[in-house]
Amino acid sequence: MQSTVLMKFPPMKHSSPAQQVPLLGWEDNAMLQFSQVVQKLLGLPGVRIEDRLAAVTAAACKLFDMEYGFITLVRKETIDVIVATQPDMMRDPIRKDDLETALSQSVISEKIPLLLADTRRSAQRGLTDLTGRCPSRFLGVPLLFDGTVYGTMELSGAAQSRPFEPIDLAAAYFLSAIIATPLALLGNY
Repeated sequence: MQSTVLMKFPPMKHSSPAQQVPLLGWEDNAMLQFSQVVQKLLGLPGVRIEDRLAAVTAAACKLFDMEYGFITLVRKETIDVIVATQPDMMRDPIRKDDLETALSQSVISEKIPLLLADTRRSAQRGLTDLTGRCPSRFLGVPLLFDGTVYGTMELSGAAQSRPFEPIDLAAAYFLSAIIATPLALLGNY
């Protein structure tokens, strides 16, 4: 049996301690700390997947300075909020047909992260998240695995003077990649 190589990476060059990477900017340090927290949360033994995802969502809210967040699971006809940082956000499944103005619809249909630093300046007004709220600041990532959107991670909060930076987009893609696999496994139960 022959194996297929999807990507080839050049060999890593090891540096001596004197050639280590210089200190990073605060944004890079925040991302580094966040990725370490996520690794620890996902690596803890004996913790339910929903609890791991809830902890990662809370850590993402802290990283992006958001007020609340949730993870959805996309099913054939509905979208379920499976993890939320606030208990009142857990709700009955939402029919996909009812997502016309929801920010979730853009994230799911476009299959790319959606970062809105100030939704009040958006071309479309009245956009809501799945909680029915109109957030001032929004970050949503599709949770893609094997070409399928298994769900979304959505974070919302008050508008800020700081726009989203490239490091924020990198963090959004990181979240999407890290959370997609366990969510795909969860969706197959």
